[in-house]
Amino acid sequence: MKKLLSGLMAVAIVGSSAASVVACGKGLDTSKITGEKIWLVTDTGKVDDKSFNQSGFDGGNYFINNIHNPNGTDKTIGKTEPDDLSDLQAAYENAKFDGAGTLILPGFHHALEGENKAARVMNGGTTILLDGDDGGQANQIGIMFRGDVSGFYAGLSSLIQLSNDATWTKKEVVMSTFGGVHNAGAVDNFMVGYLASIEVFNKIVGDEKLKEQFNVGENVTSAKRVSTQENGPATDQESTWFSGSFAAGDGKTLSESHINAGASIIMPVAGPQTKDTLDAIGDRKDVFVVGVDTDQVTSYGTEKFLTSAEKPLVDATVISLGHSKLYNGKEGVQDKTLAYAKDKGASFSTAGTDGKFSSYDMEAKKGETWEGKTLWMGGKASNGGKNKVTAETYNKVSEIITQAMLEETSIDLFAKIATDASAKNILSNATVKAYADKIIADLNKE
Repeated sequence: MKKLLSGLMAVAIVGSSAASVVACGKGLDTSKITGEKIWLVTDTGKVDDKSFNQSGFDGGNYFINNIHNPNGTDKTIGKTEPDDLSDLQAAYENAKFDGAGTLILPGFHHALEGENKAARVMNGGTTILLDGDDGGQANQIGIMFRGDVSGFYAGLSSLIQLSNDATWTKKEVVMSTFGGVHNAGAVDNFMVGYLASIEVFNKIVGDEKLKEQFNVGENVTSAKRVSTQENGPATDQESTWFSGSFAAGDGKTLSESHINAGASIIMPVAGPQTKDTLDAIGDRKDVFVVGVDTDQVTSYGTEKFLTSAEKPLVDATVISLGHSKLYNGKEGVQDKTLAYAKDKGASFSTAGTDGKFSSYDMEAKKGETWEGKTLWMGGKASNGGKNKVTAETYNKVSEIITQAMLEETSIDLFAKIATDASAKNILSNATVKAYADKIIADLNKE
């Protein structure tokens, strides 16, 4: 979870225009915007980071070339790449000076160290915060992600892929997961969906009709948790479930412990500790990793990834731009944005004043702007490329168990989080079973 958890950055702003320099150290520039350009400000780092920044950049470029491109020419959105979090304010002001009307802001640092200043700088414009809420700002769109949906898709797709792998020799697959530190809505939820996939897979394998529908092969006949995780954690610091930090190196011991206990698939929800797990696996041929947040195989370049429990950041960017006030009214944007969302199987929900979630009807509300709103989006599993999980396997899973189905299941999970956010409750066997049972019940309706 690089952007959720890293927080290790430094140096100076590198703008897309060397000429645009706004004085730092002065009061916040809240003058009205004068341009309508789409601009991305990283929360440090470069836009080619193969992670949050690049996803937001790619989404912005897709939008101006495919959704709103009145001149039919290839375009690239603006970018500012601060290397130090203390320079975020200047980055926002530089972007406005260069003609930005809408800012894409990947990562939570824009809300923390950035203090949601971007929304105030962009007076008359829009800010789109990926992986954060609207911050109470009337001109900010907040997009949050349901990591449990991503975790479920990743777990089930991995098991089905191995079942069709002629080189795989273990009939029963042992799965494990761990987080850096307990966080019910940003760490534990990934783990719940992932663990629930075990029970759903076993149900599918035991039903010939479902087995055929999902194209489950004969090389895997069952799945189970690693022995050290047969029961959920008793505390928020349970050492078999959490490494205790998100620092690189701190996941090595726990990764080795899971491997020694027989784990064949490990999903670390712990930022840079993914590398700790890869290092612990070494040359083993029978242990694989599931990444988190983005398609992590592109960052590590190893064949040890089955898939990643991915946040659909590109899709979130494209669809949010289509619902931003400077673009929603442009010719063709509403229809093209809706068509894009349908093609990607995108699903959103919002919380009412009572805190209860409900599905967001994109077709009925295609003309609605999203400023001042926080929307929750589902997830997906990475596939193709160097991932073991193929597009064919993932597409089959997501066509049968749709985003809309999982959204309802996820809403139930977040209702539990609202009443008791402890790891003992969220990662309990009862919570995981309830998650799986809801999916199984929906499958039985088909």
